[in-house]
Amino acid sequence: METLSSVTNIVVGKLFALLEKKYEQWRGLEDSIGFIKRELRVIHGFLHDQLPRDRNGEDPPISAVQATCIDELRDLAHDIEDCLDRFLPCAACERDSSFLRRLAADSRFAGEVERLKSRLEEAHERRANYGVNGVAGSAAAAGGSSSGSANTTDYMAQSCGLVGINVPRQELLDLLLLEDVEGRPERMRVISIVGFGGSGKTTLARAVYDCPDIAGQFDGRAWVVASKHRDDTMGLLSALLGQIRQEDDQRFNQIPQDDEQRFQLQSQVQADIRQHLNAKRYLLVFDDIEEKQWNCIKSTFPTETRSRVLVTTTIKPVANACSHGTGSVYNMRTLNVNHSKDLLQSVLKEYSPELELDLPSILEKCDGLPLALVSVGNFLWRERITECYRNQVCCNLGHHIEKEHAFAELRQVLANNYNTLPGHPLKTCLLYTTVFPNGCSIRRSSLIRRWLAEGYVQCQYPRSSLEVADANLEELMDRNIIRSMDVTNNGRAKNCRAHGIMHEFMLHKSRCDNFIASLHDPDRSKCRHLFLTQSLTSGNQSY
Repeated sequence: METLSSVTNIVVGKLFALLEKKYEQWRGLEDSIGFIKRELRVIHGFLHDQLPRDRNGEDPPISAVQATCIDELRDLAHDIEDCLDRFLPCAACERDSSFLRRLAADSRFAGEVERLKSRLEEAHERRANYGVNGVAGSAAAAGGSSSGSANTTDYMAQSCGLVGINVPRQELLDLLLLEDVEGRPERMRVISIVGFGGSGKTTLARAVYDCPDIAGQFDGRAWVVASKHRDDTMGLLSALLGQIRQEDDQRFNQIPQDDEQRFQLQSQVQADIRQHLNAKRYLLVFDDIEEKQWNCIKSTFPTETRSRVLVTTTIKPVANACSHGTGSVYNMRTLNVNHSKDLLQSVLKEYSPELELDLPSILEKCDGLPLALVSVGNFLWRERITECYRNQVCCNLGHHIEKEHAFAELRQVLANNYNTLPGHPLKTCLLYTTVFPNGCSIRRSSLIRRWLAEGYVQCQYPRSSLEVADANLEELMDRNIIRSMDVTNNGRAKNCRAHGIMHEFMLHKSRCDNFIASLHDPDRSKCRHLFLTQSLTSGNQSY
């Protein structure tokens, strides 16, 4: 549905350009073209306001009538764009007067515009007749506030144990227990763990938190799931103080509604936390934190203390902000091939000890992400595993992720990575990466040029379209949704690619929305882009 919002935005831009030209032969169509332009702007705003923004990652259910209206609007927007592309002159043709004379004599454009206007009016009447005033209900749009990282950690730990965690755990312990330079005041150090959702950030943080070496080095510990307290600084601070004291505070039974009283209570809580951290050495963990939350609570912590703070996040700038100064940023690494195979087989053998499998294609698509490997393993053991079935699962992994209960945790994480992207154009740019085969390396310059050519990036003054496209790619890499490759000395990636499991999730989403289709898909006439299947090209090739 996000692709529909982007398409309407593109078409509105083309209609603006059309009206500005004011060709003599189109003066009679100005009213009809203006009507289409205004209707598309309303559709674009309608979708922007109503599309679900569920932080839990699960798309709220919509009715069959709502789904039909969405499909109708999408097809209309695509047909309008096709009409304009067929009849609008290119830059070279605009200088050719004979072309304009031929176009003036061509009545097909006028007829097509009137037909599109009629279809828009009929679609609007249908929405009104069936009472389709929104795409998602208010409860669905509000959504939850938790990304479920704590549940994901328990799910992974119970399913598979801790495969390949010894080295990163020791590296984090070394950072946490690193002493300050002798003779200088002790400073609070913040260690940020950053990585793609499902890469095991919370599992690693929990392994460090529960390590016996930690218990002997700190007087106390506190673990707070920050994602449960979005837009609630008081709730975050009270949860931290409760963990430090290991008891409930009666002050929080009735949070004052008056802003001044609430501010006074928050100041008291911050003072209490600061007093504890000055008196003893604590390890504080904030799981899945956002930059806004960190900015609200960072003043609570004294600067000269031997306490340590450990945070997890999916966004690189957030990690840099939290660890600014004396802290460190720890980048999560995916599991290597051997650890990935061990993890997958450990899940399968939990149910079928005699089972021996070689699953290179599935391992490649899971791309070393622990949650993906555990989810696939929990799904495969339920069925009779044959080579044919494994191939079928691998080819339709995105479908299984959407439909099967075994993928519930993974689906939540992947959808949360996608749904929390700011703005529909950025989501469309991400979906466009699925036209490339899974696992292939994409040249940065090639991807940006394609975005610009398709019109998925509009100039936002004072920046040029090229600058906006480059910023979009940086945003996707900062969020670890797109993996940077071949990084130069100045920190810029020359190539990139999506995580294998994220690619499968987006590929299925794109195909369901008719955004892309396979070259061999019989219904490909309704899609906007064609993609090459893995069998037609090498996954290691650069594009």
